Amino acid sequence: MGVILNQSIHARQARATLDSLNHLLFAVLLVTPAGLSPYRLTAKMLACYGVTVSVGYLALRLSTNLVYLTDIIAYLLIGYIIYLAWVKREPLLKLSMLCIATVTIAGASHGADRVLGMFMQVPLADSPFRPHNLWHSPLFALALSAVAVWAIPRALNLLSSLAHSVRGMELTKLSPKTVPLLAATYLGYLIHIFADSITYHFDVWWLFPFSDVHISLYDLATGKLLALDKANPWGWAFYQLTPALIVCASVFACLCYLAKD
Repeated sequence: MGVILNQSIHARQARATLDSLNHLLFAVLLVTPAGLSPYRLTAKMLACYGVTVSVGYLALRLSTNLVYLTDIIAYLLIGYIIYLAWVKREPLLKLSMLCIATVTIAGASHGADRVLGMFMQVPLADSPFRPHNLWHSPLFALALSAVAVWAIPRALNLLSSLAHSVRGMELTKLSPKTVPLLAATYLGYLIHIFADSITYHFDVWWLFPFSDVHISLYDLATGKLLALDKANPWGWAFYQLTPALIVCASVFACLCYLAKD
């Protein structure tokens, strides 16, 4: 009984965290044709993704350790993009903010549930006021994106000043335009929300607080197209199918690259 319970806990943890790398690559691949990410950088990230998933799966199988590995790689890639924006080319700041919103800000909803639970009873899973649900409502996501656009470039400039005073490092002082940066940040956030809604039946309160209508795109599919639902998205099989999104997005980005000429 204890083993079964432990496996259940690990599975819930996996469902909450394994998506970091998939979310990141899916978002980057979708925005590459729009010019937010250079094709060369996207190709490097895709190669890193392929090595991580293949080697990690062979060594760790579908396990909690694989979850931790994909999380680490996702954040290392985001740090690399921030480095490029900070030290070399400020235009990549929009890509940095998109990636941060896709993985870090949108993914913080799980932590918000736990923090709230330290002080009060967390609302039920079918309540729009549960932090995880509220975090994924598009209007609340816009508010969080605006806060991030104001705070993160300032934080990076502060770090730049500290690095210069302590180590004498010459780092680029970021002075981005607010509206383009907000657009990129919010786009990354929306990609996370839509990806969640497509891959499993996580309801989104699309117009909250103006409407209590909540539905996932996955629900629409299972009700009309996948009535037997052999994929079982609540089990490990879901994570064997999720990379299919990366494959589709890779084909899309590749075709857009070939179409440039």
